Amino acid sequence: MSRWWTAFGAWGLFSSPGSVSPWRTVYPARKWIVALLTSFWGLRLCAYLSFRNWGKGEDPRYGKWREASGDGFWIVSLFKVFWLQALVLWVISLVIQIPQMSPQPARLTAWDGFGAAVWLIGFVFESVADRQLQRFKADPRSKGQVMDRGFGVIPGTRTISANA
Repeated sequence: MSRWWTAFGAWGLFSSPGSVSPWRTVYPARKWIVALLTSFWGLRLCAYLSFRNWGKGEDPRYGKWREASGDGFWIVSLFKVFWLQALVLWVISLVIQIPQMSPQPARLTAWDGFGAAVWLIGFVFESVADRQLQRFKADPRSKGQVMDRGFGVIPGTRTISANA
């Protein structure tokens, strides 16, 4: 796996800052805002996932998947995990790449404010939902139940909450 990381993973990790670097154009304000907001989101997610998974072993779902795949686990992982995640990451990152590449308009607009507001709503929603889920899972009475309070009452979040 270390050879794969050297060939592909490190390239993606170290080329990413160049694609979102705010110092590449004449008008950097939008690029700085996008880079900072993206970094804050990533740091929040990294901190939450690190805290949630610290000291725990492998997720049992992955262990079962590895056993079911047998000796072909590496090729199954390549397609089901790495290439699929790379495709999804690329599509999702378009929303970050486009503002970084566009030199126009050379000023902040109402759309920039709207984008920052959507980011803030998402950031707060995710932070509060993560905290609610953490408290729900820590309560022994909730064992085997689906979170159906707080943000868990919003359609679509129950499945995520139950499986997280």
